[in-house]
Amino acid sequence: MRIDVKLREELAQRLYEESDRTGVAWVRRPESVKHAFREAAERKLRIHSDDHAGHGHSHNHNHDRPHHGAGVHRPHGSGHNKSKPVMEPCSR
Repeated sequence: MRIDVKLREELAQRLYEESDRTGVAWVRRPESVKHAFREAAERKLRIHSDDHAGHGHSHNHNHDRPHHGAGVHRPHGSGHNKSKPVMEPCSR
């Protein structure tokens, strides 16, 4: 699937502006910063198009539902903190 460059650029700029806390305009940011946002925009566009390609979906569906692949779901107790010691109350 080919990504529309103009659409990717508009989405990248919108993602940047939504997350920008410095107040620096998109046009003044270095290419390395823009590149990262372009890649993020391309991933979003690919996920969206893959989600709907060949499934007979119309674009009238509910965008309030979570997207497929958003977040990682692990069973309770798994992950990096499963062996942390329990803190004992101070007896002083």
